[in-house]
Amino acid sequence: MKLWSVLILSAACTMAFAGQDWSTNATVDLYYQFGPGRLAGRGLDTKTNKLTLGSAVVRFKKTSSQKSPFGATIDLAGGDSIDLVNTLEPGGADKYKAVQQGYLTFSGKDVTVDLGKFNSWLGYEYTLPSDNLN
Repeated sequence: MKLWSVLILSAACTMAFAGQDWSTNATVDLYYQFGPGRLAGRGLDTKTNKLTLGSAVVRFKKTSSQKSPFGATIDLAGGDSIDLVNTLEPGGADKYKAVQQGYLTFSGKDVTVDLGKFNSWLGYEYTLPSDNLN
């Protein structure tokens, strides 16, 4: 799915969920790396001497509460970093690329359970700049 498709879908979802306890935020990561070589020296930076879209992400989230113990989160994304992160996706590199993560949450009295597709299988190596603490 192309980046424009993700952005149009994101805008449509924002209008559909407006005012229904859903929150929406977006981030854009651009980089320009100067260097004489063809490839950059960092993991997700693959181009030099060129302004590049690393990632553009739109997140839709409904948090669970006492009123409703169910929540949901979906991150739609595009960009060069997103292409690299999905290279080894078991369903194929392009099949679920636009959906970085999508999961349902249930919060009970003493337990919270998340079930769905996550950006990473442990959760500590998150690759999107807005959520990466490194």
